[in-house]
Amino acid sequence: MKYLLIVIAVALLPLSAFAQEVYSANGFKCNKNETLVMCGGKFPNVRGTFGAIGASSVIIKYEYQNYDFQYDSLQGCLIIGNREKKKIEVTNRKGKKKTFKSAKKAMNFCRAAK
Repeated sequence: MKYLLIVIAVALLPLSAFAQEVYSANGFKCNKNETLVMCGGKFPNVRGTFGAIGASSVIIKYEYQNYDFQYDSLQGCLIIGNREKKKIEVTNRKGKKKTFKSAKKAMNFCRAAK
């Protein structure tokens, strides 16, 4: 019976209780209303403005020539991958920059910014 009560209590919580914070950083501005997230901004040295709308979070991606650009609203992280040189340049939400060869290490760097 204890388990049933816990499940019912969790089910009655509003969706916003599970919502995660989103970050504006690295040239991108993000707004959140309940569970709807809107972000927009510019990638470095790329013409135009990019934006996205999503539920809870957004990842904005753009591929140009040998580069992959990505902004993650949950981490506030800007990631620029160079396919030719096989390196990933990361700027976390605090503005700290670092270069990696591994996508896993790049994402761990983003998550570590508190």
